[in-house]
Amino acid sequence: MKRLLIVSVLILFVSFNIFGKKIHAYKIKLTSVELNNELHGSIDNKHNQLDLISAIFSDSLINVGWSLEPTHLAMKLENDSDRNLKIIWDDVTYIDQNSFSQRTMHTSRMINDIDEVQLSTIVVKNSKIKDNIVPIENLKWLITPDSGRWAFDNLFTDESNGKVRIMLPIEIGSVRYEYLFSFDITRDSRKLKTVHTDTSLMVYKSL
Repeated sequence: MKRLLIVSVLILFVSFNIFGKKIHAYKIKLTSVELNNELHGSIDNKHNQLDLISAIFSDSLINVGWSLEPTHLAMKLENDSDRNLKIIWDDVTYIDQNSFSQRTMHTSRMINDIDEVQLSTIVVKNSKIKDNIVPIENLKWLITPDSGRWAFDNLFTDESNGKVRIMLPIEIGSVRYEYLFSFDITRDSRKLKTVHTDTSLMVYKSL
């Protein structure tokens, strides 16, 4: 009986990762960007192939694209300056709907090193990177029939809309630039399928 129960749980776990789960989608809209406490740059919010929103910010230094996934914010950053820049990951901060500041991790690092200092990433001039930003508080250890695994909670699970912010500090030479991105979050009436990635995050997929 115990063996049958374990096999059943494993089948459910594998099925969830293959076929996904349907949840309400959330839309993100970039409303403002501050650089060192002053409004700055240009913003463009476009619908992507899932009819969600990809938010784009640009100025003379960087071009940043944002998209919202169930567990994280996906970011693509291009260095448009004529100098190399550093992303100071250990100071990147997520401010949730209740105005609580939270430490974050980017998923290019190893989860098992969560308490270690996050090394900066150098983005060479006229190059770009892709990464994901997730609040560390949303990282959970789940017990499975074999042992356990890391998983991330969804960023939004209720029906309320809200505002979130991300503070993204970069350095060029000896100068520090602190970008504060402000987003409106709205719950979509549609449900979309979600699937796990190989980094324990979840992403939206079309039905």
